[in-house]
Amino acid sequence: MDSIGCNGYTGPMKYSILMKAAVLMCLVLLTGCGVDSKLHIDTDKSALLSVELQITGIALEYFKDLGEAQGIVLEGSSLFIPEQIQGFFDGLPGVEAVKVETEGPGGLVLLLGFDHIDSFFKNGALPGIPGLLNIEQVSDGETLTLLFTRDTMQQLSGLLPFGDDPVSQSGMMLFENHGTREEFLDMTGWLFEEYASPGEIAASLAASSIGLEIELPSDIRDTNMTRISGDTVSVSIPVLEFFTLEEPLKYYVTYGK
Repeated sequence: MDSIGCNGYTGPMKYSILMKAAVLMCLVLLTGCGVDSKLHIDTDKSALLSVELQITGIALEYFKDLGEAQGIVLEGSSLFIPEQIQGFFDGLPGVEAVKVETEGPGGLVLLLGFDHIDSFFKNGALPGIPGLLNIEQVSDGETLTLLFTRDTMQQLSGLLPFGDDPVSQSGMMLFENHGTREEFLDMTGWLFEEYASPGEIAASLAASSIGLEIELPSDIRDTNMTRISGDTVSVSIPVLEFFTLEEPLKYYVTYGK
């Protein structure tokens, strides 16, 4: 069976879930999906981003059922196709997929290297996406800002390959149509009604968050994130807030010698 082409990718459908669908699943679904991300930034603004995704629980059952409906049985193989993920990043300037590995049926480990992370978001592969990541000089060092808005996420969603499964497509429509928290809960309740009650899904989503740890090249001066050590901060974003973005989410950290 051939896979459906997503941003130019075609080939044998080994349960073909590309990068965007995988990330979206882990951001959107229940606490059975884990996301662990760490960003290390050096003084020259080169950076390493490590991401560990783990799809389990309802999400894993959903993909298994989706595969069976298409005549595909998972049988211990991975949901992910490392070669396709590697190929996607190989096509972007200023970033290298240093590691793309699967762990069990629903696990994925990514290590991405950036030549200059500020330029990557401002002038390189992601131009015209306002404020997603920005580093600017200030009087006592530098300030890194993360800004998540509906416009930002809609533009970002256009850069990554999307799966054709209902979760991915419905999620994309939410970003494009500026869906509300209530619409998002209605969507997930409908999509997963065979696996759990709407109340159980809503409760799990309310308890879910996306975590990011950032290690900076010098000591922290000021931040609205959580300080872990002298040069490291972390942020935990509630899934419902991140995915609906009815209000923009802005995080900053100022650091310097």
